[in-house]
Amino acid sequence: MINENEIIDHLSQTRNLMVKISNQYAISEKDWDRAQTYLNCARQVDSILQSLDSKVETRITENNRISTRKLPYYFIEYDKLVKVGQSRDGGTYEHRVPKKHYDLITDRLCNIAKESRSFQTKQLQDSCDIPSHEPLIVLKLLNHKGGIGNPRRGQWSFLEKNNLANTMNEIWNQLPSN
Repeated sequence: MINENEIIDHLSQTRNLMVKISNQYAISEKDWDRAQTYLNCARQVDSILQSLDSKVETRITENNRISTRKLPYYFIEYDKLVKVGQSRDGGTYEHRVPKKHYDLITDRLCNIAKESRSFQTKQLQDSCDIPSHEPLIVLKLLNHKGGIGNPRRGQWSFLEKNNLANTMNEIWNQLPSN
């Protein structure tokens, strides 16, 4: 059975291939009409993608390739965790958490896990002397990777209390670098 993500992946690949073919017609064959036809088709496929999944970010990279990622997504840039999310106006935003703050949050979470199975966002924020949005970013990442649950707004539960520090380090090390 094909799921929705597979359809989105296939459409993304189709769109990317159409852009490549358009470039080939424009650059090597100088067939501008054919290049424009493929580019218009790529735009139509992109429009279909956007209507299927409003949480897909489409952008052109430096080498004119189209990149599509499901939002939010996380990566490491210059020893900082970066979260890219969808803004209210439909665009995207980026938040960064320095590695030393990530490590501090990891330490505080490990301390909380020793005492309790669940905790509140404010409890973590109050235990860290860093900007209040940074623990939220790390919590959302940990939730996204399956390390904690979020049964209610502002309430978190540990799914795996043992080896939490190792889990947090593995998550950091497995994130792509930009």
